[in-house]
Amino acid sequence: MWSFGHSVCEIEHSHHRVVIEETRTTGGIWLFGGLALLTLSLWLTRPRPSRSTFADEAVGALAVSFFALLALYASVPSKYTADRSSGQLVIERKILFWTTRTAYNAHTIDRVYVRHTQKGSGLYVCFKSGHNKRLSWSMEFVSLEAFAASLNNNLYIHHQP
Repeated sequence: MWSFGHSVCEIEHSHHRVVIEETRTTGGIWLFGGLALLTLSLWLTRPRPSRSTFADEAVGALAVSFFALLALYASVPSKYTADRSSGQLVIERKILFWTTRTAYNAHTIDRVYVRHTQKGSGLYVCFKSGHNKRLSWSMEFVSLEAFAASLNNNLYIHHQP
């Protein structure tokens, strides 16, 4: 199935560490970035009355912002690292020039699992407290079960679905 320039793959697998990478959605970056630029150019070059109101200008600014934020959302790659030696699940995301890093201790995690919806599948983590958190930002139409099992195995989490 066409992935719109987006993929999930295992980039490292050893006894002590598993790294799974979710790439940027290049098709989304081009589509929404292009729409943002087109909307911006149409907004800036449109004929204006001598007295332009704030409401008239706000619609264009909101449309440009909407498409620009969607392009930014599509440009975020993620890495999920299950590190056996540190006993942590680490999620790294790079947003423009800024990298965020979140680490969860393995002893607080019940399991990493795949949630299936009509829009696709996504990686989630279930904590022993009962709280669930979405790991992957994008929805996939490919099977993510092997990735979830790989993360669980490296964190010594053996859970039957």
